[in-house]
Amino acid sequence: YIHGPPINSPEYPAFEYAMRLLSYAVSAVVREREGLSYAANVPTLERGISGAAIFVSTTRPDSVVRIVNDLFKAYEEE
Repeated sequence: YIHGPPINSPEYPAFEYAMRLLSYAVSAVVREREGLSYAANVPTLERGISGAAIFVSTTRPDSVVRIVNDLFKAYEEE
């Protein structure tokens, strides 16, 4: 689970956009490039306070966790 800013925060649109980019990256790498999951995405959650979750169905969670961590590191460096 990824904590986000309050929905009425001026930072929320940037958070939502960042989660869309992350979702695209997770799907592109985990599903399309590596073939580790049929369903891989990062939906935003808006239930009082915002957040996001990473959903991946896989038989190789160790590989997926490594890939997602690498994606986070790449985004932090940008």
